[in-house]
Amino acid sequence: MRRDINPILIRELRGRMRTPRAFWLLVGFLTAVAGTALLVYAASYLSSDGQSSDIGNTVFFTLIVTAMAILTIMAPVIAAGSIAGERERQTFDLLLTSQLSAGTIIFGKILATLAYCGLLLSAMTPLIAMTFLMGGVDLGELFIMYAIICASVLLFTSCGIYWSTRANTPLTAIGFALATVLGFVFGLPLLAVTIPIIWAQFLDDTAVLDAVANIGLAAHPFIAMYLTDTAIRQQQIWTHVVNIKGFTITLPATWIICIIESWIISIAFIVAAMRRIWPMRTRS
Repeated sequence: MRRDINPILIRELRGRMRTPRAFWLLVGFLTAVAGTALLVYAASYLSSDGQSSDIGNTVFFTLIVTAMAILTIMAPVIAAGSIAGERERQTFDLLLTSQLSAGTIIFGKILATLAYCGLLLSAMTPLIAMTFLMGGVDLGELFIMYAIICASVLLFTSCGIYWSTRANTPLTAIGFALATVLGFVFGLPLLAVTIPIIWAQFLDDTAVLDAVANIGLAAHPFIAMYLTDTAIRQQQIWTHVVNIKGFTITLPATWIICIIESWIISIAFIVAAMRRIWPMRTRS
């Protein structure tokens, strides 16, 4: 028996794609990504020594990081305004009195945001394809970077949905969501810098700290991209070897840890958002 498509997903996509703002955001996204990559390409070409493979890898990494930076802001903003926007338009009570479950409402809002972010990534594909002509990039690296982006976008979208269930206005939800995401993006590297300094005051052996830091920092999308790009250059795609007190420990690659940690945190945000919806739906 065929399962029906989530009605919230259909409603969100129809409403979003019928507005000019969706297409202007797409144009702005592609302009920002292509413009940044063009500047990096020009700078790399002028300072290169004829090694086109290095230029191709640099431009590819610039495209990926720029897209991730834009989606870091865009995904929580779009998600945070979804349920809070229903409250502001006074349509949230009607949504709660329907036959839709809390999971259907939450997942419909999340999938709508992910679908639009997927559209942006798909539109960027021709720019990515140009880097293959320059050399230095393979298809496996593209899939890995896209996997990191998708997992991180899911995390930031889930964070936005959670704050959207708590706030009464979209502006408040967007503020809390951006504060959480930016605090995570800028706070995690700050801890990575300060904790080793404090650790060195008590212990000389930093091998354990390095192993823990690699696992903890893997959830950071930009750090995970950098470490993954470095590991791919060293032909370490699936595993990462750490030496602790003479013992060699093989850990999963950074991008695998990034995806797992992002999924775990995302599930926590989604469950918390659903728990906010359940009591409201019961009262309705």
